[in-house]
Amino acid sequence: MSIPNAVTVLRMVGVAVFAGAFIAGSMRLAFAVLMAAALSDILDGLLARVLRQESDLGSFLDPLADKLFVAVTVGLLSIRGHLPWWLWTSVAVRELTIMAGWLRVKLHSRVGLKTRPLPSGKAAAFALMTAVALVMLRLGIDHPAPHAFADIAAPVLFVVCTVLCWVSLADYLRRLRTFV
Repeated sequence: MSIPNAVTVLRMVGVAVFAGAFIAGSMRLAFAVLMAAALSDILDGLLARVLRQESDLGSFLDPLADKLFVAVTVGLLSIRGHLPWWLWTSVAVRELTIMAGWLRVKLHSRVGLKTRPLPSGKAAAFALMTAVALVMLRLGIDHPAPHAFADIAAPVLFVVCTVLCWVSLADYLRRLRTFV
């Protein structure tokens, strides 16, 4: 297994660690795992390019790890009432539609489909992870400064993230239409 793929697999293991810490109420650990996952997402792609270890397995595992982490973090935060239902719904509809479209193209087309993120998708993911990080920061640190900042910034990011989810979904659907 290549180094970038090993980093991606560790991020997938981090999903279980995050979930366990979050459910157990250890918000500082959950926040630390969330930050490590975000850094590993950047690191695995960088390592793959620098070490010239880009692979079909990596192009499959990386977005799978991202979707798994998003599903668990957004799901747990929404269930506990820390994220609004409309944000969770937007993220879920986007992710499920993209996965279904990708699967449809893979099953019904002879064209190879590489999973390359679109700029709007990266922007949506960045906004979502920033919003999740702010919420986790508020839950994990008992200090008024992060609370005040999170209380102001997080709701704005919820709206921005929701808009970006729908914009990126439209971009992905346009892209998928060229393959069908």
